[in-house]
Amino acid sequence: MKDIFNTTEYKILNEKYIFDTIDYLFKHNQFFDIICLYDAISFTPELPQSLTQTFKEQGYIHLSVSKYTFESAILTEEKLSIEAGFGEENIGSVINIPLLAIKQIMVGRAIILVNIAEPIQFDVPTFIKNDTISTKPKKVDTKKSMEALLKNPENQKLIKKKKK
Repeated sequence: MKDIFNTTEYKILNEKYIFDTIDYLFKHNQFFDIICLYDAISFTPELPQSLTQTFKEQGYIHLSVSKYTFESAILTEEKLSIEAGFGEENIGSVINIPLLAIKQIMVGRAIILVNIAEPIQFDVPTFIKNDTISTKPKKVDTKKSMEALLKNPENQKLIKKKKK
C-alpha cells in the first residue's frame, strides 16, 4: 500500500493547513501549545545539554506559545520562530520550527490539529514548488517582506510594543 500521507502533495497541503491554523490563532490573539519533533527544530543560541537531554530522549518538545513567546512569534510559509526561556534559569533562545515538524496544536485541553506528515529534511535548504523539491534558494525581497509585515495591523502593534 502506498503511503499517501508522506507524498510531496500531502506535505504541501498539510504545511498550508498548519500555516493557516497558526495564522488564524494569531489573528484572534489566541494562545496555544505545540508539540514538535525535537530533531527538526533549531535553537539560537544552543541550549545546554542538561536542558536538551530529555527532549532528545523523548524525540518531542512541548512549547507554550503565550505571553512573550506569543508576542515574539514570527510565522512564515515554511516555519514558526519563537523566543522562549528554558529551565530554572530561564535561558532564552529563539526556536526555529519547520511547520511540518509541528505534530500537534492545542488550545487549552483541545487538540485542534494533528500532523502525521514527516518534515522534509535535507542537508541544504530546500523549497517545494509545483510538487517538486528544489535545492535552489529563492530570492527574498526584504523591502517587500517588510511592507507585507507592516500592512498587518497586529504586526504594527507588536512593533510599537517592542519600541517602548
